[in-house]
Amino acid sequence: MVELNSIVEEVINKHAGVSIKELNKTISYTLENRLSSFSLTNLKYKDAKKSFQKAYFQELLTLNLGNISKAAKKAGLNRRQIHRICSEVGIDQKDIRRQMLKPYNYLKQNIQEIIEERIEFSKDSINKLSVDKIYKKMPKIADNITEFIEDRIEPYDDAILTFEKHYFQEILIIANNSPNKAAEMAGLSKRSILRRMQTLEIA
Repeated sequence: MVELNSIVEEVINKHAGVSIKELNKTISYTLENRLSSFSLTNLKYKDAKKSFQKAYFQELLTLNLGNISKAAKKAGLNRRQIHRICSEVGIDQKDIRRQMLKPYNYLKQNIQEIIEERIEFSKDSINKLSVDKIYKKMPKIADNITEFIEDRIEPYDDAILTFEKHYFQEILIIANNSPNKAAEMAGLSKRSILRRMQTLEIA
């Protein structure tokens, strides 16, 4: 991997307390799992899954310039499945092509948000001058890192499993580990909740 320039090395490694390798790993993980980690536990399972699918396929198509063939390959699906799910969740593929950001800018925006979150988390251990320096150079940092990061997104089957595990873990926490209450919150039967707990290996 091409070595990032001194701005990134100095500001991120020295002042943010994280190496480029670690940041790379964090960015890759966050881009792959971000969609499946947002909270949808205020929704019934059916509606939560639909919301997740819509977010997943909007991001998938954006990162692939609306190209169905490339999107299908990355998701591990066929074109017909992509078209069917997009239709079910209300995604207009032609509209995405017209309005989407270029993948480079899309990634840059995400990377900048990830770095800002990392800085906010560590802000108390970094002096104000360093924090100001980081934020001043943030657009350049994100721009440099973006050149070396591939757009990554989980295959659809893996993403659904990650989403479901997160969803049912959160539901059970809110329900104080009561399958009956969790089933009511999710709009499913108790049997379905117990089966998913077993399948997803949720204790």
